[in-house]
Amino acid sequence: MRNVSLWSNRLALDAPCANDVAAIVDACQDPQIPRWTGSIPYPYEEDDALEYIEGVVAPGWKSGHELVWAFHIRDEAEHPNEGTLIQVPRDAADQVPGDENVGLFAGVVSLSMTSGRIASMGVWTARGARGRGYTAEACRLVLDFAFREPKESDPKDLPSGLGLSRIEWRAMVGNEASAGLAQRLGFSYEGLSRRALSTVNGRLLDVWIAGRLAGDTGEATTWPDGVTLLGQENIDTNH
Repeated sequence: MRNVSLWSNRLALDAPCANDVAAIVDACQDPQIPRWTGSIPYPYEEDDALEYIEGVVAPGWKSGHELVWAFHIRDEAEHPNEGTLIQVPRDAADQVPGDENVGLFAGVVSLSMTSGRIASMGVWTARGARGRGYTAEACRLVLDFAFREPKESDPKDLPSGLGLSRIEWRAMVGNEASAGLAQRLGFSYEGLSRRALSTVNGRLLDVWIAGRLAGDTGEATTWPDGVTLLGQENIDTNH
């Protein structure tokens, strides 16, 4: 599968590339990112970013099993491509339409295909881009692409949608910011999974699980009272 670029008036999403290495390294100096993802080492070095791009991002897109986008803040002026999907193989050109308006690296959002038409979504945001709605906007672009049914005329390696039936959201117990984002994106709380997350340092942690189906409205959900207290006694504060 070739890389698919997603666009809105404020954001441009593309597969992370060598040009993003410095920004990724800088963002991952914030200890909250490795703290809540569990998969990012700390301290984080340039070699870690290169290994991620070359060993995870590139083969993930090629196989179609791990789709990773870096989201960048664009010039917020009106743009004719607002809300559209532009399919561009990243390695085919140094620039794609609108690249001249792409600015600050804001974060990463990914889809990990688990089985059939099911995927798991992950996201992290650079400190300087938080609190402005960029993360939710990036996730909505990915969700729209993920649930959209592909067209028969689409090239096999460049679909206009993935036609997924379900996307799961897993947040480390205690990550209330992630839980709040999942609710705003229309994910329904489904339970607590004990010792379900294995971190890079070998710890097994509890996670909250939420899901969204293709037929769901995508409107904000309300999780049961007390959900964010579940499993808090098992939070590992030493990583």
